[in-house]
Amino acid sequence: DGIRDYKVTGVQTCALPIYNNVEKIFILAGQSNMQGYGQVEPKSGKTAKGTLKYLTENGKYQYLRGNGSWKSFKNIWLVDFEYKDGNVKRNEGPLKANFKGAFFGPELGFGSKMESHLNTKLTLIKTAWGGRSIYQHFRPSSSPPPPDKSILKGDKRVSVEYKLMIKLAREIMAEYRKKNKKYELAGIVWHQGWNDRVQPIAVNEYLENCVNLINDLREEFGIDDLPFVLANTGQGWRDGGAKPKNAPQKKLMDDQIQVPFDSRLKNKTNVAAVETRPFNTYSFQGQGENEESIPMRQPSHWNQNGQVYMEIGIGLADAMNSIMSNSNKTLARCSGRNVRYEAEIQDCKNQCEVKTALVKGSVIGGYTGSGYVNLKKGDGSEVNWNDVRVSDSGSYKLKFKIPAESSDEPSSC
Repeated sequence: DGIRDYKVTGVQTCALPIYNNVEKIFILAGQSNMQGYGQVEPKSGKTAKGTLKYLTENGKYQYLRGNGSWKSFKNIWLVDFEYKDGNVKRNEGPLKANFKGAFFGPELGFGSKMESHLNTKLTLIKTAWGGRSIYQHFRPSSSPPPPDKSILKGDKRVSVEYKLMIKLAREIMAEYRKKNKKYELAGIVWHQGWNDRVQPIAVNEYLENCVNLINDLREEFGIDDLPFVLANTGQGWRDGGAKPKNAPQKKLMDDQIQVPFDSRLKNKTNVAAVETRPFNTYSFQGQGENEESIPMRQPSHWNQNGQVYMEIGIGLADAMNSIMSNSNKTLARCSGRNVRYEAEIQDCKNQCEVKTALVKGSVIGGYTGSGYVNLKKGDGSEVNWNDVRVSDSGSYKLKFKIPAESSDEPSSC
């Protein structure tokens, strides 16, 4: 009965993380600029400059093309949820530039760059819907009710999109468990703020609401250091910061960059912010007054400039990879961050019996997670942990614990 400790010594490791085919899931959430308004190809009668087609034909992002057409990233599965008038529509398939036709979002740069960083399969779950604020729609559960209800939109309901984001992500992960598909919820990517930026009271609340969002999502998914990266709301911003009318906008953008350093974060690790204001150089083509130099005059959506959406996605991927790499200093990880015991249920052999806590409703005291391996007597029984990460090459002593059902269980592995 109880917990036995086993020690493994002299394990030779490599500097790169070892992922063992565990699919990494990322939730991409926010409003219309996460939804995506980067133009893939020029519209009739409009300039091609700034579109993804023009960019790839002029030396940039050429890895997005293959055999004369848009490349389909076979190892990156995109699940894009539309949500309108209370109805949810699910679109899914391999990531590619024209996944949804005329427009793309940060998922293209993020997914393609994360694949190169991690060298493993990815699932991107997009829960991004235009016109939503964190003040109302994505308001996290630990934030008090909005103090000014007069600025609430539509049916005045609060936190609907916040709850829906969690629900839809859980549905995907539940499907993966039913298929015995190995996965890890690896991080959350956030790009949102325009609808808060236009309301002073929402601006004043944004920093606290965003911190609460991180704390609450980590609690919802049971991962207290779940990586979270955000890109601030820099679109349309050039040199107007000194004008009084622009002060609320500047405050929101500045506050978004300060999120990782806020003392109200319950766990201050694995949070990063990406500054997007410099990307206006692309969307305004320098001076920004030449109508022919942008795909569509729409400052709230970066003038639909494809380079901006690519660079936001790449910046978010680099930030995500950086904080994930820093967290790799923890020597042993099981399936999920800070899940101390969950083993690789696909790799049990001989007398190894698999139980799933979520199904059985049985969890060994002191441990949390979605499943455990119960070793029975018998030679050759084996537990194979799916994720062992270190920061540098070398030999390490690894110490891990497994639950023993009774005192009759084998005393060694």
